[in-house]
Amino acid sequence: MQNRFTLRLKRTLHTCCHGWSWVRQSCWKLCRSDVSSQKQLAQDQGIDQLIWTADARNTNALEEAGTMNMMVVINNKLITPPLTTTILDGVTRDSFLALARDAGVEVEERRVMISEVMDAIHQNKLQELFGVGTAATIAHVEKLTWEDECHTLPPVAGRKVSVEIGQHLLAIKKGQTDDIHGWNMTF
Repeated sequence: MQNRFTLRLKRTLHTCCHGWSWVRQSCWKLCRSDVSSQKQLAQDQGIDQLIWTADARNTNALEEAGTMNMMVVINNKLITPPLTTTILDGVTRDSFLALARDAGVEVEERRVMISEVMDAIHQNKLQELFGVGTAATIAHVEKLTWEDECHTLPPVAGRKVSVEIGQHLLAIKKGQTDDIHGWNMTF
C-alpha cells in the first residue's frame, strides 16, 4: 500500500520566530495560534498536510510537510530543498538521495520556489511531488492546493523515481536486497 496525501501550500510569516531569542517566545505564541487555525481549516477542506512556504526572507519556497522532507521531479530531475534551519537533516532523505544518485537520477539540492512548481504543473512538466520520512518512507502527494487553486497531480502508478527508489529503500530496510552503503546493522 502506497502512502498518499493531499497537500496545501500556505503562504505565511511562520518564520517570524527566527532571529533574536528575546522575541521568539511572544512571537511563537502568535505563530502557533495561526498554525492551529490554518491546520483545522485545511482538515475541514479534506487536506491532509500543510507546507508553510514563507521562509526567513519571506519568499515562497518549498519547505517540509509535517515531519517529511519534500521532493519534486520536474523534467526527470529530482529536486529537493537544501538543509537549513527550517529543513532538517533526515536519514530517509539522505538514503533516498544516495539511492537516486546510484540509479543515475540527476539530483539537485537547491531552493524550490513555489512559482517553479506551479509553472511545472501548468506546463505538464511536474512528474512527481512526494515527501520522505522515517515513518512513511515515501508519501505521494496526489492533490496540491495553492492560493485556492487545486491541482490533481500525475497518478502514482506512473511515477518512476519515487516508486522505484522507494521500493529499493524499503527492500534494503527489510534486508531483501544488498545494502552496499552499510546502513543496516546487525545486533
